[in-house]
Amino acid sequence: MSRHRNFRKMNYDDERDDDDGEEFHRYSLSMDDDVPMSPNTAKFMYHRPKAQAGNTSRLSDFVMEEQLENDVVYDEHDSQFELEVDRLVPETKKSLPAQPSSSVTFITSRQRDRKAPAGANAKVSTEEKRDQTPKRAAKEEQPRLLIPEVENLRLSEVSEKARGDSSVRPPTLTPNASSKRLSALAVAQATPTASPKVRHRTVDEKPLINLVIVGHVDAGKSTLMGHLLYQLGRVDERTMHKYKQESARTGKASFAFAWVLDDTQEERQRGVTMDIAKTTFETEHRRIVLLDAPGHKDFIPNMITGASQADAGLLVVNATTGEFETGFDLGGQTREHAMLLRSLGVTELSVAVNKLDTVDWSQARYDEVCGVLRNFLRKQAAFPVVHFIPVSGLNGINLIVPPPDDHPLRGWYNGPTLLQFIDGVSAPTRGEDRPLRAVINDVLKTTPNSVTVSVKVEAGHTECGEKVFIMPNADAATVKGVSMEDTNTSGTAICFAGDHAILTLSATTNFEPDSINSGQVLCRGGKECLIPAKRFVVRLVVFNIVVPIMKGTKAELFAHSLCEPCTVVRLRSALSKASGEVLKQKPRCLTRNMSGMVEIQTDRAISVESYAECKALGRITLRSGGQTIAAGIIEQVLE
Repeated sequence: MSRHRNFRKMNYDDERDDDDGEEFHRYSLSMDDDVPMSPNTAKFMYHRPKAQAGNTSRLSDFVMEEQLENDVVYDEHDSQFELEVDRLVPETKKSLPAQPSSSVTFITSRQRDRKAPAGANAKVSTEEKRDQTPKRAAKEEQPRLLIPEVENLRLSEVSEKARGDSSVRPPTLTPNASSKRLSALAVAQATPTASPKVRHRTVDEKPLINLVIVGHVDAGKSTLMGHLLYQLGRVDERTMHKYKQESARTGKASFAFAWVLDDTQEERQRGVTMDIAKTTFETEHRRIVLLDAPGHKDFIPNMITGASQADAGLLVVNATTGEFETGFDLGGQTREHAMLLRSLGVTELSVAVNKLDTVDWSQARYDEVCGVLRNFLRKQAAFPVVHFIPVSGLNGINLIVPPPDDHPLRGWYNGPTLLQFIDGVSAPTRGEDRPLRAVINDVLKTTPNSVTVSVKVEAGHTECGEKVFIMPNADAATVKGVSMEDTNTSGTAICFAGDHAILTLSATTNFEPDSINSGQVLCRGGKECLIPAKRFVVRLVVFNIVVPIMKGTKAELFAHSLCEPCTVVRLRSALSKASGEVLKQKPRCLTRNMSGMVEIQTDRAISVESYAECKALGRITLRSGGQTIAAGIIEQVLE
């Protein structure tokens, strides 16, 4: 075969070495077949000789301790420690006191080489020389060494020179990110507190209301508010006609009004709201900032961000048979959104019973939905007052004008419209005279010298030319521009507590890359400086959970626009939800629907305060495994 051609034509005489013979072709044989042990192995074997008179100096034989009285044991470990014999004063040798006799004396190898005479070779390289030299003769030839008195102990010659050289300085710590942040925080605290100018809103200005829209997915939130904005004239006819044509072209004609708020391509393709949509409009007595929150459970963190900025809430439910039960039962978002709103400080809630046109405007279905929700919202969620409004977001019924007289809704409902409910929301008290606290919700533009951010002013006020610090990194900056999101004013505007503004900040020193993020807080320096916290005491309310909360529980902490991993490091006490009394000290765990005092620690310092100092920065929410497990307020900051 062709593959064996090379082997058939091979000349084995050329391939074989010259020294190849029959004796080298004894395969599978070793030296053990001929010789019991190879010579290379035999030379390393130790054969114990018979006891002789000259073998008593070996360590293998037993030698009485008194026989080693004048022997010298050499220490080979002198590379680190050495006696400075050269510095001995000659007269010192004469005045040396009598040394007490000792059994063993240690000297170094350098002293042995320096003191031992050239002719006296104490080392015996082979066993033949040791056996030929008697022990007593070796004793007589070996001199008795005198150990001098130790004056100084030196580690090495290099360290001796280093001690004598005064130019050598001790090592210093290299500053890192943590030390820079601490120094920046110290600068912020030491900054003199300049009394800000007293600013107040215009007297005839309408009160500002931040309204968040929540509810289960596909409840019709975006369609309802989009149709409301269209009827208010916030969307022109040309734009609305464009939305209707584009949505019909994609097979989603019913989403035309939802596209007013869902402006991203991904949201329109998927048909769900994914992020907070923000817009503004005015009623007769109120200025409304509308926050449309997502309803899908995968976007609960975005919903929490929007709910933390709200003053009032509008819960939208689907009255369609089966759809309401799906959203309200365990696993639906109707129940969870309501609990989150209450835990984030929203006390005024209205419920829009949507899609009543799918049940022919049935009063029985409306009463059934209202009865279930009223019992839950008042007893479990603890809302003091709840209002219900029957609406149809797709058809635009009962939004800004009452339905016509011949409409089926007029037969059993004569209450206010949705717009009238929104106009009647009470304005909360703002802390405009408190220290500045502005939460960064989004970073719009970043350069090494400046940054443009979208903020929600939670307390105080700010204007152009004011020096602020961005916590928790304590980056110093100057406000160069202020523009309100709901107006066209810019440059010299003043934003007060409750306002949503866009600030342009100029850095005192260049901003580090990715150092400005959402969840950070703007404040002034000195006494008004916000001190970042890493560990704090929280009064916690546990939700309907399966796994109890115990020491070591890991979770995600949500506060205003912040999300940070945290750990429950201590359970202080279990409290009564009704009276707040301590039921048990140091409980082992907190189960469902319990309340307690716990200590929480985050991985890094965050911008939070106690609830007494700032309500917006003192509320937290804990989530784990895609579920909200607890919510509470910060009672005390520990570190």
